[in-house]
Amino acid sequence: METRKASSPQEGRVDLEKLYALLRGLKASVDRLALQVKQMRNEREGGADE
Repeated sequence: METRKASSPQEGRVDLEKLYALLRGLKASVDRLALQVKQMRNEREGGADE
């Protein structure tokens, strides 16, 4: 069985800037989805009143 040693001290560490960018992108996607759901609910409620 072959074992690998870390070639650098940075290997295996999380790049916090990349993680932050990913989380911001995820938040933007969730916010857009929440807005779409809200709009669909409003349309459905408006259609039910007619």
